[in-house]
Amino acid sequence: MNTPVHNSGTVDVQSGTLRFSAGMSPAPSSSLKFTITGVTNYGVVVVDGNFQLAAALNVSVTNGFNPSVGNTFRIINWGSKQGEFSAANGFDLGNGLYFQGIADRSGLSLVTKTTIVPTPPPPTNLVNQTVAFGDTAVFAFSPPGVEPFTYQWTFSGTNLPGQTNPNLILTNVQLASLGTYCAVVADAFNITNTYCAVLSATNAPGISGQPAGQTVSIGANVTLTATANGAAPLRYQWRLNGENVPGATNSTYTITNAQPRDGGTYSVLVANQVRVIASSNAKVKVNTNALAFADSFAARGTITGSSGAGSGTNLTATHETGEPDHGGKPGTHSLWLQWTAPAGGVATFSTRGSSFDTLLGVYTGTSVTNLTSVAGDDDRGAYFTSEAVFNAAAGTNYLIAVDGLGNASGDIVLAWSLDTNITLIPKIVQHPANVTVAAGGVAPFSVFAASATNLTYQWYLGNWLAIPGATNSTLVLSNVTYLNVGTYSVEVTSANGQTVASLPASLEIGPSADAQSFDKLEDLLAGVASGNNFANSILARSDREEAGAGKGGRGKGRGKGGDGGGITAQSVSFPSVSVGTIGSQIINNFNSTTEQGEPIHSDVIGGASRWYLLTAETNGTMVVDTLGSDIDTVISVYTGEDIFTLQLVAKDNNGASDGVRSLVRFRVTPQTDYLIAVDGVNRAQGNINLNWRMGIPPNATGPAQNLVVTGGANVLLQAGVSNNVTAPTYQWRRNGVSLTGATNATYTISSLRYDQVGSYSVLVSNLVGQVLNAIATVSADTALRLSADPGGFIVTGSAPEATVLELSTDLALWTPLYTNTTPLLPVSYLDTNAPARPEGFYRLQPWP
Repeated sequence: MNTPVHNSGTVDVQSGTLRFSAGMSPAPSSSLKFTITGVTNYGVVVVDGNFQLAAALNVSVTNGFNPSVGNTFRIINWGSKQGEFSAANGFDLGNGLYFQGIADRSGLSLVTKTTIVPTPPPPTNLVNQTVAFGDTAVFAFSPPGVEPFTYQWTFSGTNLPGQTNPNLILTNVQLASLGTYCAVVADAFNITNTYCAVLSATNAPGISGQPAGQTVSIGANVTLTATANGAAPLRYQWRLNGENVPGATNSTYTITNAQPRDGGTYSVLVANQVRVIASSNAKVKVNTNALAFADSFAARGTITGSSGAGSGTNLTATHETGEPDHGGKPGTHSLWLQWTAPAGGVATFSTRGSSFDTLLGVYTGTSVTNLTSVAGDDDRGAYFTSEAVFNAAAGTNYLIAVDGLGNASGDIVLAWSLDTNITLIPKIVQHPANVTVAAGGVAPFSVFAASATNLTYQWYLGNWLAIPGATNSTLVLSNVTYLNVGTYSVEVTSANGQTVASLPASLEIGPSADAQSFDKLEDLLAGVASGNNFANSILARSDREEAGAGKGGRGKGRGKGGDGGGITAQSVSFPSVSVGTIGSQIINNFNSTTEQGEPIHSDVIGGASRWYLLTAETNGTMVVDTLGSDIDTVISVYTGEDIFTLQLVAKDNNGASDGVRSLVRFRVTPQTDYLIAVDGVNRAQGNINLNWRMGIPPNATGPAQNLVVTGGANVLLQAGVSNNVTAPTYQWRRNGVSLTGATNATYTISSLRYDQVGSYSVLVSNLVGQVLNAIATVSADTALRLSADPGGFIVTGSAPEATVLELSTDLALWTPLYTNTTPLLPVSYLDTNAPARPEGFYRLQPWP
């Protein structure tokens, strides 16, 4: 598509959609800045700068987008490629926006930060809640005022017996539970306020009609339907083999002119404002010829021809003694075939259309224990299927193995093709490997490729941004920062112009060089089972950035060529945590997915999850959060041996201090592996800060002491924390106000004065929690004092009980001036009539 060149363009904000007009000239290493100069009903953003699109890019913004005049956004990383965009995503970062365009042959990503970061005001009231009938509702808040507080919860104006705690927990919410709940809160000065919120409930979604599996002929149309009920609006997301299908967000999903590659296991998520549920699986199979698969290597059948497709099943297959791990990963249900290349060229084998997570291996050799790897793959075929591409030599017998990751099995579709119109294609023998470094460290990437001609190289960040000057077989990044986190790949080009793209490698910032996150739980658990020794991280990872629907990768669209062998081992380990441990890993979930059988994390539609593992060495409390992440995240924590035996430990959405990121807090058992899943809300993608810490939280002490002290005496207050709290810090308060410099475990009041009486508390904090302990209510009997004031005399003092300040001019008749109803407040009274009297006397008397 030829487009005119413009120096600027506009972004129209229309009903939550940003539209970038096509036709702006390219400037691959530039940055863009656009400022909101005016806001109409929809808003208009003027773009200052240049960039290129081959077609309009529509970016939907989640969580709303409300521009204001003067908001400024700057694109800090971006690049462009030719090609029409097939999908686009937009994400609300809280402090900016992330845009990603997805194309069949290219991708464009724009990362922005806004200069205006609104800080939400602290809550001053309870928050209305809507839950599903039968669920639990929790009302909790921190009221303003002076500690200690007393609470009384009410429902529709009636006191709830026994509900005198800061939090109100309502289980099994039913119709009779709905209404207005209030907390009547009195502080230390008996100042009473009432805070209210409304509890509503609605019906969670349910699926009354499950999608049905179908077996059809090639060319048929297939419609999958789910009948759902529950409170509207209902949202849908269809999945294939557990991975979101882009754009499939209706109650039905139709496959037109079905081909074998359209087969697989389909399901749908149904969500409303209170719940997300998953349908049962519906297997779609498109009939094709049965292939001569054999469980035994020696009994393998043959396939012929330059292209073809067929099917089979590995449900009853086994794994032979001495058989290698196909695609560098363990499996237990392998089948074998043999193919003889009819001519030289580039061969492509794909399992797209299979109903499970496949593995694919291509070999030469004569026995199962004496094989030479030619190519292998796990997920390049998209939707957890495999694709192996290699240089085939005419007349050579190639041995094809299809397996399932772990114990996976089901229907297999295998297709192959041979392209003979290509010469001198580079063959990548060693792909770039994952790298984890400390912040400020050096991250090296390298590729080794073989060719009969001289080779040239171009490295890419994020599968779309060509890195200026990165044109060698190695790429070294120095002084690594947050902005370097992402995926890196390289295009290798021969002198004849034939190009092949490497598999991507990820860069993360973490505590050790051999720590990394994983897209698939099976890959993580395989490392645990094998002593944390993985095959080449490229094959042990599921960052499916290659060809595939909706993945934004380059893969087949970047030229054909060699996915080589040369698998080497790379050690991967996970952090151990104990009391006092603090750690973090900066990961990214670009092009990550969910897999078949993966839970719905934190009851939110996600679709771009990453997995991490932390091992608890001691008892304690662990806190994991995603503060500092680019995107709206959720966290779920599990224990278990595989994806089908996961036990939920903790989950959260929006529980971190910024109200967007997530935080979980849970007790741990020594020598236990905790599986951490982080995902982006509505498949949001970006850099994720995964932060963890472990300790023993501060304990709550008993009720506050009532201390009656004579004026001028010393008072020693102790925090009372006694449970081996990890590295506690202290902040003492009087009447709810922090005392400057009072940050020790004890606090001493020297020579108690009238203005030092009050309610003393201490906020004890550490890595994993905090508690506000009421320590003492200090009242004192101090003598009345007079001090001159331009308006009269100030009378000050205190007493250990409620008092009335009285005045007399003859010591016989006393007139009340001021009543002090609490001993926690000092007497401080300005007598403006004093200058008009010849003399006067003051005293404090008990009241009433």
